[in-house]
Amino acid sequence: MRFVDAGWKSVRPEDQMVGAESYRVSFARYKGDKGSLVTVVAETSGEWEWIAAHHVPFPALHSMDEPYENERRYESVFLLNEKNNPFSEEKDVPCIAYRGKFLLLFRKAQVFFEYHEPIDPEKARNVTLYPEYLQGFIDRGRASCIVAFPSRKATDGLKTRFEKLNAASDSYSRQKLSFWLGELKAPAQHR
Repeated sequence: MRFVDAGWKSVRPEDQMVGAESYRVSFARYKGDKGSLVTVVAETSGEWEWIAAHHVPFPALHSMDEPYENERRYESVFLLNEKNNPFSEEKDVPCIAYRGKFLLLFRKAQVFFEYHEPIDPEKARNVTLYPEYLQGFIDRGRASCIVAFPSRKATDGLKTRFEKLNAASDSYSRQKLSFWLGELKAPAQHR
């Protein structure tokens, strides 16, 4: 896949609770022949935490979790349209999305990758009736990105090769990003 762009935004939680702090979302976008990929790191501050790794803000067509590199990957498949996809490039064309997500740093950060492919609107209405298509898409989603959790020593070496990430373009809606990322809660609210 070829690199498209990258950036960061400060975003407020979707539920806009009193006292909720903003959080930072950093992302990079890539485009391939068949689909596109977004890689994301979303970090909270203060007491706020991401609610549950299996939570996605859209009805899931498929979801599961499994061990991955000494962490736990939570995956889900859902449909997006231009109204709820902050990275939508085509008007009136729905897409099917695969999200692989990890909750890290005691729920203070979520790292995920999301693979998108356009889907025919007729097929989108009843995509679960096409199990071969759905499984093929899940396989392509899993293969779209390899997430590595390097050792501490390797991480120290990586720090020297990073460039500062610029703020994302205003074309990326904070409201869409907030809804797309999911909800935050104060620790006492979900324990």
